[in-house]
Amino acid sequence: MQNKLYLDQRSNAFIILNLLMLWGWWMLYQLYALPVHYAKPYFALDKIPLYLEWSHLWFTTWLFVLLCICYLCTCLLLPHLQVAQVSVRWTLILSILGAGILNVMIYPVGAVDLFYYLTQIKLFAYYGENPYLTTFWPTYAHDELTPLSSFLSWPLVYGPAWLGLASLPIKFVGFDDLLTMLLAYKLFSLYCLLGCAWLIFKLLGGGAPGWYGAYVFAANPLVLFEAVANAHNDILLTLILLVALLGLRHRHILALPAFALAALVKVFILPLALGFAVALWRTRWPFRRIVGGSLCSLLIVFLLVAPFWGDGSIIERMQAAVEQQQTLRTAAPISLANEYAQTSGASAQQLEQLRIVFTASYGCLVLLALFFVRPLEHAMASIMLLLFLLVSSLFPWYLIPVFALLALHPRRLELGYMVVASLTGLLYYPLGVVAWQTEGLTLFQIQLVGATLLALPIVVFLVALLFQRRVELDQ
Repeated sequence: MQNKLYLDQRSNAFIILNLLMLWGWWMLYQLYALPVHYAKPYFALDKIPLYLEWSHLWFTTWLFVLLCICYLCTCLLLPHLQVAQVSVRWTLILSILGAGILNVMIYPVGAVDLFYYLTQIKLFAYYGENPYLTTFWPTYAHDELTPLSSFLSWPLVYGPAWLGLASLPIKFVGFDDLLTMLLAYKLFSLYCLLGCAWLIFKLLGGGAPGWYGAYVFAANPLVLFEAVANAHNDILLTLILLVALLGLRHRHILALPAFALAALVKVFILPLALGFAVALWRTRWPFRRIVGGSLCSLLIVFLLVAPFWGDGSIIERMQAAVEQQQTLRTAAPISLANEYAQTSGASAQQLEQLRIVFTASYGCLVLLALFFVRPLEHAMASIMLLLFLLVSSLFPWYLIPVFALLALHPRRLELGYMVVASLTGLLYYPLGVVAWQTEGLTLFQIQLVGATLLALPIVVFLVALLFQRRVELDQ
């Protein structure tokens, strides 16, 4: 009787905390409603005029803190509840759905990448251009999307798999109404999020572990904000990656083609091919199946790349776009080191040597992660985190696929990192506004604020992960 009372109290607490999270998302919707602000150019957190009144900024900050605290408490409570209980299961489902729908209705205040996505989709599906060879600006400077987006003079950075899949919802609703296009793409992102939750559920074998893993990922405030509110295409990448992992788990020939498809969404996932190779070796895949999967992968690459090939110009143009993207100042230590070296008067040769040192360090640490970190999904997460630190860029939305990999084995350390990284990833936005508006700070110091919020938790987590693995081996 006493155990039942404790269980009921925990169930009620779980319900109340989820309702509190929904209230937090509702308040963010009240501040940044998409139907109200969708046609305002650059309505991003660092440019919104209402931040002349600092109370709005701090209210947003406290809402982010509230969401992360409630998320932590629900994740700690859920393992002690009976998921088979109707009230718990429906609370879990409705909380994710409700938060997802509210995020669909929130303007992408974290980044206006969604408008860039729409320009590239329109360039391809409406104007009939090859976005790897033709840029939106200045070719279509007259278009209504031009004043709402940025980086329009760049060739398309993302792969043809993203272009083909992301075009589907926009083609379905048409190009006549901007708000309809925005809602269609954000609903597409929500479907991808729900698909990821279902795949995590399947990968964990269903039951209580499956529900827990799905909730840990899909109810995460940073994932919801970046995947649905800001509608970053990393959620599509994550969906296809999880399909590949499910195929790998069941030794299905389509695992390799699915990974190739994910790489044709965003190329930075390519280092995970080493993780797939290790998995094939450990599970002793039949040689014929590996050859068959590889041939299917090559066929998919050919079918998706061929229409945009342009005598090989697609490779050169994508490389140029990626190089342009790498010039952005981000929270990555490699970007921070470059900024410091440039302000210190380093030569081009010294900057190249710095890049080589970081890249070589990345290669060594990847090998360490592959053969030392267990399970394999955590090794893959480590490879991606190291890539963001030492080679690529680092933004909060880059953590979406990492969180999905960690949700497949959400132990205390992984859950702790997800909570801390979610909080710092969300605070990256309002504190970034404060840093930019604080007089006297240099660009390097502003960049250092972002690195402290995003890169430092990664470094601490990776060190703790290695230490935990060392303890496991000693035992």
